[in-house]
Amino acid sequence: MVVAYTAHAQQRDSVAMSIDVEQITVTGDKRVVTEADRYGNISINPKQLISMPRIAGSVDIVRALQFSPGVLVSKQGDSSIYVRGSDAGQNLTLLNNAPVYSPSHLFGFFSVFNSAHISGATFLKSSIPAQYGSALSSIMDIRTNSYIPQKFGIEGNIGLIEADLALQIPLNKRGAIFLSARHSYISWLTAAMSKSNMNIMYEFGDFGATYVQDLGKVGKLVVNSHFNNDMVDADLSLYDSVARLNWWDSTSSAVLSTSFGKGVTMENTIYATIFKNMFEANLIGNNFWTPTSITDIGAKHITTWSREKFELSGGFDYAYRRIQPQNMLSTIYTQNIESGNLQITHEAALFASILYKPWQHLELDGGIRLSMYSIDRNEFYDFEPRVMVAVPFGNNARIWAAYNKTVQYLQLIPQSNASFATDFYMGSTSAHPPMVSHCASLGYSQSALKGSLRWSVELFYRQMYNVLEFDARLNTMLSTSYDINDYIYSGIGEAYGAEFMVSYSHPKFDVQAHYTLSRSLRNFRELNQGKPFASSSDRPHNLSFTATYRPIKQLDISATFLYATGGAYTAPTAIHMVGGAFLKEYGAYNGARMPDFHRLDLSATYWFKSKRFQRNGINISIYNVYARRNPMFLSWRVAEDEEMDNTYNITEGQPVLFEILPSISWTFKF
Repeated sequence: MVVAYTAHAQQRDSVAMSIDVEQITVTGDKRVVTEADRYGNISINPKQLISMPRIAGSVDIVRALQFSPGVLVSKQGDSSIYVRGSDAGQNLTLLNNAPVYSPSHLFGFFSVFNSAHISGATFLKSSIPAQYGSALSSIMDIRTNSYIPQKFGIEGNIGLIEADLALQIPLNKRGAIFLSARHSYISWLTAAMSKSNMNIMYEFGDFGATYVQDLGKVGKLVVNSHFNNDMVDADLSLYDSVARLNWWDSTSSAVLSTSFGKGVTMENTIYATIFKNMFEANLIGNNFWTPTSITDIGAKHITTWSREKFELSGGFDYAYRRIQPQNMLSTIYTQNIESGNLQITHEAALFASILYKPWQHLELDGGIRLSMYSIDRNEFYDFEPRVMVAVPFGNNARIWAAYNKTVQYLQLIPQSNASFATDFYMGSTSAHPPMVSHCASLGYSQSALKGSLRWSVELFYRQMYNVLEFDARLNTMLSTSYDINDYIYSGIGEAYGAEFMVSYSHPKFDVQAHYTLSRSLRNFRELNQGKPFASSSDRPHNLSFTATYRPIKQLDISATFLYATGGAYTAPTAIHMVGGAFLKEYGAYNGARMPDFHRLDLSATYWFKSKRFQRNGINISIYNVYARRNPMFLSWRVAEDEEMDNTYNITEGQPVLFEILPSISWTFKF
């Protein structure tokens, strides 16, 4: 069993990871999410995802992040992750060093990555090395398979909603191709299981191809291409409207890893990413659509020099970015998209870091990142220091402290108050400067019983500047005088909390629990009368629990439980009739809470004995076992009373995507 945690503990030496990952083998560890590594970051083992409860028969690498300390659960229907008080757009997902702007399919049940196509993934949030930039709070670093298989192989899963397939094809002793594909085929299940006033038809698919070539002394070349597409048709009878949401993401990269001997390695990457999103709707007879897109072309270089007591690394990266922020176009009024807000940006950085171990009980890790960003003849320069100090205690305990300054130039504008709308990207400008974060953390971890029992605690504090809020109602966006910049506000943010983890591993069962106690606050001069308010990602209490039991060799039984405080939102306090139309009067900004979120999932997989298959099993899963009604959002409908004239009834709606969802699937590998 190849364990990604062992390979990715050396994340700074990405060359060693890509070359040696298939040679590092550990037995007995069945955990999907590992404990914090020496930098306080965590890794996910895609090879063990099959032991987790499945949704509609599928296992998923990004969904596993929900069971990680510091990663907060949002609400049903939200595919984003929220890390240590951050917003959704303050995280960055990388696939072989290339950015992926839509890492999840709709509702967050599926990521766009096939776990059989992935060698490992590292989630960085505590001590982020200087080689990573363009993200305020976290990095998800995903690497595809890069080994040369000895024989042809097929791996797949067929479930109720989707089917996926992965192939490994050796070309010769030095070359191989990996292919993976997934497609949904019964979107009617989404509508059939929904108990809301929405009829949703949904289709998605993704495809990945990786070419690996061993070039001998030159190194190893990994060329990867990934494409994913989503399409949603929604009949929102609650609002007398219909809508379509279509988006796709294409990511391609070429990574050349070279080893020069004597501890010197080099990695060079070129990549291109295209992301496009189109939201179309008909609202009470009026058509409107909101196109948005991003095109990235970039390169990255890193050289690492390792010795017994220290490791030096340095390099540079560059990205040319063409951004089309969201424009509201309608049959009522159409803005000129070409002469509007198209943005051309350049982002570059030089970085260097050192890991030094002067003696056994002290580790020093420092780095600097000098970043540059330009847009419309405006230039921004930032100095981003990173530092970590760790003190090991014997062989089973360690304490560490870390500080990171991170700067983000690409900004995701959160449309938190618009129902069934899409977020969109914009580049930083003089009106909305780059976001800046100062984050400090202090952690302690320990293990006992020969590593079977592990626990950790980590405290964090983050101060953020130039964070954004978008506050525009749909009727405002349809106005002829609508200008995006008039409704984007910039302010400061603060987040702090404590993360706790405990896990126990046994040949028969594995148990892991995480609890996060935290707050995330914002302060904007233009919002909430200048008073601090809870951010949309504020979840004071967040609990996750996973357990896997193997009573016999052929049977896996698992359960997961999630609980989180309901998210903050701006609630209406009164509804008035003005000129025959109903207008809502709103209370304090983000002054109300959604109902608390909690859900239990169960899963059982029976593995058949077969000489033909390496793996052959039937999985039965139940999503949301006790049918908890976790709403996607809250709404209020005003309707005239059919029995009493001039009387109107106001009803609160809590649209729910799934109350309970059983599934059965067949998983195989040969």
